[in-house]
Amino acid sequence: MESKIACTVMAGGEGRRFGDPAKFMAEVCGEPILSRLVRQLKRFCSHVVLVLTHRTCEVCSTFRDEPFVSCVELPGRDYVEDLSIVLRALPKPLLVVAADLVVSDKSLLDFVEVALRLQASVVTAEAVYGSESQLIGLSMFHKEGGAWVNVPIGGSAVDVDERGDLERAERVCR
Repeated sequence: MESKIACTVMAGGEGRRFGDPAKFMAEVCGEPILSRLVRQLKRFCSHVVLVLTHRTCEVCSTFRDEPFVSCVELPGRDYVEDLSIVLRALPKPLLVVAADLVVSDKSLLDFVEVALRLQASVVTAEAVYGSESQLIGLSMFHKEGGAWVNVPIGGSAVDVDERGDLERAERVCR
């Protein structure tokens, strides 16, 4: 990848199904999900803006010695509202990643490379598991509004929504 892009990690949800708003700090593959994700993003992001809310703002201290990461606290009333603020504030193309996403290095890189080439306004990753697929928290925004395209990335990505998802997420690292 020739030039680095803007990236943001959305980390402000309630984590109701998991039972903890900071579910992205659960360990997978030997490290917290969020730390793993930030490490992966260094490959192609110029900087990571970590979007937190009052529920998750204490997580910022984990990255205080990481100049690659900036934290912002948004209202956290609604994901779409927070995402709209981010989309207005940050340059495009903008990679938006859910903080609870466990994805293989190859799948993440492949997605970014494809998403940068597509002409759609928004490109979203779609994890494919056999005959089933699921949209996951990984999107590239070239602009707000307009055409939306889903890109299949194979089953090497797991959105950790419930504690049972941690076992599936461990398989991504093998």
